Amino acid sequence: MSSGASKQRSYVYSPLRASSEKIRLLTLLPGPFGTAIHCQLHKANLHRKSPPRYEALSYTWGSEEDPVIIYIGKGALPVTQSLAGALQHLRYPDRRRTLWIDAICVNQQDLGERAQQVPRMAAIYTLAECVVVWLGPEAEDSSS
Repeated sequence: MSSGASKQRSYVYSPLRASSEKIRLLTLLPGPFGTAIHCQLHKANLHRKSPPRYEALSYTWGSEEDPVIIYIGKGALPVTQSLAGALQHLRYPDRRRTLWIDAICVNQQDLGERAQQVPRMAAIYTLAECVVVWLGPEAEDSSS
C-alpha cells in the first residue's frame, strides 16, 4: 500500500423487509468537533402508539463531489460535505444522539427500498421527538 493508508471496507446495509414497519435509525457516537464521525445503525419499528425516540434531520444535500467518509460500525460510507458538516455540529462530545437521516438511514443504492421508505417519510418526521434543520455553517454575511 502506498502512503501507508489502509483501505476501508464499505458499509453494507442489511435489508429491510418491505412488509415490515421497520426503519433504520442512526446513533451518532460522541466525539470532539473536527474528528472522524463514528455511528451505528439499527432497525426500529415505526409504531404510532409507541414510536422509537429519535430526532429527524432535514438538511440541504449539497454536492456529491468530494465526499467525506463516515464510519458505521466497521464500515465506511461516503456522505456529502453538507451532511458531514451537519454531523460535526450535531454530535455531542459526551453522549450519543439518535437521528433519522434519509441519506444514511435509507439505502440510497437500493431502488426498491427507497420506493418503500419514501412514503413513510411523513410518518418518520411526524413521529420524531423533534426535527432538526441544518442549513449549513454560519457565514460572514449571515444575519444574527
